[in-house]
Amino acid sequence: MDGFVTVRIVQLAEMISRGASRVFEARFGVKNTELRILTQLGGEPLPVNELARRTHVDKAWISRSIRPLEQRGLVMRMPHPTDNRASLVALTEDGLELVRRFAPVARARNRRLISGLDEAKVQAMLDALMVRAEDILTNPDLSGPEPVAIPDAGDRGGGAR
Repeated sequence: MDGFVTVRIVQLAEMISRGASRVFEARFGVKNTELRILTQLGGEPLPVNELARRTHVDKAWISRSIRPLEQRGLVMRMPHPTDNRASLVALTEDGLELVRRFAPVARARNRRLISGLDEAKVQAMLDALMVRAEDILTNPDLSGPEPVAIPDAGDRGGGAR
């Protein structure tokens, strides 16, 4: 099973995640899920369910991960304007400053990871795999048509044609 793309992607993700943990926890005191939350909150307040969707992390885990960020003054919750059951999460000034500090480190790690590769091709392949993975998640019994086209490097739409 080592030759399966899924196994190799999981192994790659685990290695990247472990490396990120070492760097971002040691230098900035943020765990991987917290890092994902902070980067998604960039400029706009978001509901927890939207954070979960964007990060592909369980909503309950997102909620638990927000608490320490709130305690550190990096994020704040505010009432949702149209849904009394939900709240919005936003970066505080301290949260924005932390993102500004760790962003160059994240960019450097990303550059090193894809060094020597065609970035557009890597992005196109990742987009195509994401479309297929979402399809398999939505249709676990593998029903429905299979995606057939891989987006061109210049087509960053991420979808099958």
